[in-house]
Amino acid sequence: MTRNTIFEVAYNVQTVVDALHNIPIDFKVTNENDSKAMGGMLRRSKTILGHNNFIAIYDKGYHTRSEFAYAERLKIDVLVAIPSVAAHAPDLAFDVEHF
Repeated sequence: MTRNTIFEVAYNVQTVVDALHNIPIDFKVTNENDSKAMGGMLRRSKTILGHNNFIAIYDKGYHTRSEFAYAERLKIDVLVAIPSVAAHAPDLAFDVEHF
């Protein structure tokens, strides 16, 4: 629900693929924001594979502290793209990259 009685459906698909063989390992379809999906998919992958000897690669958007902490508890290495700053300050000297 976005406002009062307005509902928006936006399905989100998480997938896990073996990069060496291009074999799908797992998937999950939700109607939730994916910013906190990394930990759950790592846990599921570890269970399916039976080990944590892999590196997970994610695009930007999965870089929350809690998800990194969960990956660390699972002892799984992750590589995540860090999103760039979306907008500039009115004076470019005060952009986030300078602090």
